[in-house]
Amino acid sequence: MNGKFYQRFGRIFNNDRHLYSSKDSSSTTGTQMFYKSHLDYILYELNNFILRRVVAERNPNPMDEINQYLEDLYDKNGMGSYITFDKSLPGMVTRVELSPKELLQKPKTIIYYTINEEMNLINFDSEDFKKWFRNEIILLLDLIELYKKNNKVYTMPKRVYYIRRSPVISNHLSILELENELDFCYKRVLCLYSLITTDVIRNKDKRKGLFKELNFVKVFLEVLTYQMDLSNVRINNFIEDFLNHYPSSSFGMGPSKRLHDIVWTLDDEFAILGDNVADSLINLL
Repeated sequence: MNGKFYQRFGRIFNNDRHLYSSKDSSSTTGTQMFYKSHLDYILYELNNFILRRVVAERNPNPMDEINQYLEDLYDKNGMGSYITFDKSLPGMVTRVELSPKELLQKPKTIIYYTINEEMNLINFDSEDFKKWFRNEIILLLDLIELYKKNNKVYTMPKRVYYIRRSPVISNHLSILELENELDFCYKRVLCLYSLITTDVIRNKDKRKGLFKELNFVKVFLEVLTYQMDLSNVRINNFIEDFLNHYPSSSFGMGPSKRLHDIVWTLDDEFAILGDNVADSLINLL
């Protein structure tokens, strides 16, 4: 087992320490919900306010007005109610199980699959399983993009290091450190995606191990984005982007190139990395 590993990360929250490992990240009988950022509402209201008031009136000093609006919005709604990490119990039912046909349709949000759904997916033919796996990676990359700074450039990983490293997420991390962890998480997701070039996709026994690795990455991304919400990363990025463009009408325009575009890259570009990842993760042996 020399050189082989499970994915791992640590979390420190309210002085409690938790260790997570892909060794233990199995599907359950329940439909556990993925963390949903309640700051989506705050950003929605802030965007409407900026377009309705600040941009329309061409305020030369918009920050005072924006800060006052945010303060009033937090006071009115209670900031605590917008940043919660309430995890449903593993056996709790929160949605109807998906049929094999429904499993092939890309979900609107990231979900955890039940044992029954996992077994149906494992029994898919290679092309359908590959389609499902690609959709899962796209959802993860889309979530990462919501928290990414627009001017930060992410690059494709070349080494297994990014899926081997064991970060610790805590409220002691600075915003810059959280942004770096998000970049590393992007590379971790692509390391996982590189397995699409290997026999892991075709081998039903190895697919079971892939589910463990995918579940682990989902949990890690939940914890990381939750911590970034506590640090107001998305709101700060939103305001910074606004100030960089104001009063230009280009504010609010999304990037022409998306993070998930990389999944349509030729498989050959992932092949070497995929073989290295497959040879390193214990769950895939």
